[in-house]
Amino acid sequence: MLREFRVIDLSTDVAGAFGTKLLALYGADVIKVEAAQGDPTRRLGLDGEGNPDSSVLYAHLNTGKRSVVIDIQDLKQRQRLRQLLDSADVIVESGQPGAWARHG
Repeated sequence: MLREFRVIDLSTDVAGAFGTKLLALYGADVIKVEAAQGDPTRRLGLDGEGNPDSSVLYAHLNTGKRSVVIDIQDLKQRQRLRQLLDSADVIVESGQPGAWARHG
């Protein structure tokens, strides 16, 4: 399957998260990178209480992934992100072209 592949998921939308979910289902090592405020899909499909940890959609889209929180404004954390990206076979992101490049 895809066990030998590492995927870094920088996406913040349903399409990117679903694509990387499929890669995880086929055995890839998928690492979901989130900002400190959490992925936007955490606020979709809530349980009615507004708890960001209760989003069924987020749970469904991120099954089988590992997760890390990185504040790209922090230099040490940005270096950690670079290390993750250097270790990746696949990088998935969903922002505007050049958005990540602006962060260095």
